Amino acid sequence: MRFATYCLDHRRFVALAEQGDEADALRADPRHRGELGIVFAGRNARERLTVRVERSGAPDPEGWRAVLLSSYPERRTAVEERLLDLSVEAVDGAALDRSPRSGELRSVVDTRG
Repeated sequence: MRFATYCLDHRRFVALAEQGDEADALRADPRHRGELGIVFAGRNARERLTVRVERSGAPDPEGWRAVLLSSYPERRTAVEERLLDLSVEAVDGAALDRSPRSGELRSVVDTRG
């Protein structure tokens, strides 16, 4: 079952990244300011959804993971039931997947077989 596809809305991920969450008032401006890419992986029953954000714009990858889980009940359930692995990685901007021809960010990359 390709569960990761059912809980993907790239625009919503970006909106969450830009606005942060309610707990932001307790931290020093944790909103993301940079590019964001999503990578699907996995060939068996369990899929992996990795959100890759620019290191310079990502204050707290684990905090981001918590925001992404709390914003989608379906995704949280899939992670709890071990159908989906969700991770957030802070990477250099050059490490994000880009089109070889234009250099534009590939916002969603699907490496599932």
